[in-house]
Amino acid sequence: FRQNGLTFKKKVYNLPVDEVIRKYKTEKMSADSIAEQYGCTQIVVCRILKQHGIETNTDRDYKDTLADENFFEFIDSESAAYLLGLIAADGCVRVNKNNGYYLSLSLIDEELIRQAAEILGWKGTISYRPPHTKMFNGKPYKCKASWRITIGSKKLVNDIINHGVGIDKSEKLHLPALDEKLMKHFIRGFFDGDGCVTFCDPDSNTGKMYKHWITGYPFMTIIGLESILLEMQQVLVAACGVSVTKLVREKRVKKMAMYTLNYNGVNAIAIRNFM
Repeated sequence: FRQNGLTFKKKVYNLPVDEVIRKYKTEKMSADSIAEQYGCTQIVVCRILKQHGIETNTDRDYKDTLADENFFEFIDSESAAYLLGLIAADGCVRVNKNNGYYLSLSLIDEELIRQAAEILGWKGTISYRPPHTKMFNGKPYKCKASWRITIGSKKLVNDIINHGVGIDKSEKLHLPALDEKLMKHFIRGFFDGDGCVTFCDPDSNTGKMYKHWITGYPFMTIIGLESILLEMQQVLVAACGVSVTKLVREKRVKKMAMYTLNYNGVNAIAIRNFM
């Protein structure tokens, strides 16, 4: 085709139509996830579905905003602070070339994504992506099943950006200006998105893990950008009395400078009680 006097070769995708329809209707995968599997765009998948009389989530969910657009206007509740932290860790906001504003939140915890959707007043689709393998740093990496909501709303997205969780959050991210009483809920949301706890018996050399806060020895880790982790550490030092520790560079992530904030033992327990 021609555009602005130049000739472009249109790329042709030969997708297995029956498989695309099955993944969308039976496996409840989103058009975005299907497109990623086949190395094409969401538009290509939606076109196939429409040609076979299947209404897409994009058509259905974005005609009207099916959520509370004013939810993040003021972060004045525990749930708003928690969800802002969860989005800062595992969500994203974007503006596409057609000036569409979208919030996406993808989690491996189905119960948590459904709770988040309910709090946001989301009445649209929760899409499912089954376990799959993707290349990470040149090596195959097994990804767990995940669930996602995508909300189209300029008001909602702009409010989130105004609280410091922007489109460039993978490059720049700081703690939002919240009431002191709400900061722990933001940190808890961030931890639920990008944190983990493992347990072991400190008196055992077997390496056996114990998932118990009383008899086990906890190791707590939060991953993120250096900027927000340093600010988060300042809050934890003041609120929990934990010591200042050195952030550790996350070597597995090569595309951006990511770090981990690590605490164990009584320090980890103090942070858990704080959150």
